[in-house]
Amino acid sequence: MRRGELDLLGGSDALREEPHRLDAHRYLGFIVGDEHLALPIDAVREVARVPPITEVPRAPRVVRGVIALHGRIVTVIDLRRRLRAPDPPPGEQCRVLMVPSGDEDVALLVDGVTRIHRVAPGDIELAAALPGASRPHVVGVARLGPERDGAPTLVVLADAAALARLP
Repeated sequence: MRRGELDLLGGSDALREEPHRLDAHRYLGFIVGDEHLALPIDAVREVARVPPITEVPRAPRVVRGVIALHGRIVTVIDLRRRLRAPDPPPGEQCRVLMVPSGDEDVALLVDGVTRIHRVAPGDIELAAALPGASRPHVVGVARLGPERDGAPTLVVLADAAALARLP
């Protein structure tokens, strides 16, 4: 684990010290299929283990079902389905990210939560500058510095409202 990372998969919730950058913003990193994505930390109300999901007949394909969380019924959007990744059953590392959608919260089902990233505005390539097909949930891509092999880490910065939108 590098400095400034939150070891959410290992069970620790202590943020390691890192030099404080006034221009950096915090993003919650997560995995869906082979993609590494991140949402602004203030767009995520809660991260929770996946409770039992009840399927909803005739729901749109991206809706995995509903869950009961803190006494409320919450719609679960499967990000594997939204992002057209293969659809295996949820594993032990899967989590739901509670994000606001209109007047209620929606649970985004992800394969795992990785860490808290600190991203400076200068480290972001905006989606409009990226080649390829438009993906409405993509805000941009962040360059987070080199990994052990020297290659830069790239994380897709996503728009929580676009991911939570029902078809």
